[in-house]
Amino acid sequence: MRYRGDQVRGAVTVRLESPADLGTRLGIDRAQLQQRIDEEAVTLVGGHAAGRGVRLLQVAGISKVCQDLLAREYFLDYKIPTVNVRLFNTTGPGKTNDAPSDFVRQLARIKKGLQAPVLEVGNLKPRRAFLDVSDAVRGFYLAASRGKRGEAYNLCATRTYSIQEILRTAIRLCGVKVQIRPVSRLMRPSDEKIIFGSTKKIRRDTGWKPLCSLEQTLESMLEYWQAAP
Repeated sequence: MRYRGDQVRGAVTVRLESPADLGTRLGIDRAQLQQRIDEEAVTLVGGHAAGRGVRLLQVAGISKVCQDLLAREYFLDYKIPTVNVRLFNTTGPGKTNDAPSDFVRQLARIKKGLQAPVLEVGNLKPRRAFLDVSDAVRGFYLAASRGKRGEAYNLCATRTYSIQEILRTAIRLCGVKVQIRPVSRLMRPSDEKIIFGSTKKIRRDTGWKPLCSLEQTLESMLEYWQAAP
């Protein structure tokens, strides 16, 4: 819990108090929420989230909601021009430690003969909406340049895929035959069934929309790892 508290205090010191000293600097707070969230306002009553706005699933999500609310509070009280971006699952070339990158890296090694044709996997049932990193960067830029100050925006892909669907697509694109092997060390004690966020508000206020399909993202990741030494 001390670590989560440090996350919140760090956000106040680095993202909010520093811009206050500069006067006109824009503060962008990136809150990656481990939750499912819609565009309703979040109201905390007696320590609980009221309404349908937020359904917290992990302690990390609590710290991100605190950052979200603090960013808005600093805008309302001190007129710091904050824009809060809630970044959901994002991947792309060079990314590591997520399901798509783990699959693609192993497939690239198999295709180059560096690994036996066995793919180790964890839970394939959860559904995720993976956003291409290029769409995420463009979203941050548009949120900063066109977003309304003091507001929070979800940055997420437009649809979810099961991890199994992502795996099948990656295998098809790589063109190799593999054996799928579930391993216990990749299984999490608790795994969110779905993580997805509405992007209605950021589309309306900034004109942002994702341009890369999941297949395009996986293709660019395959090209990256196939070229890697």
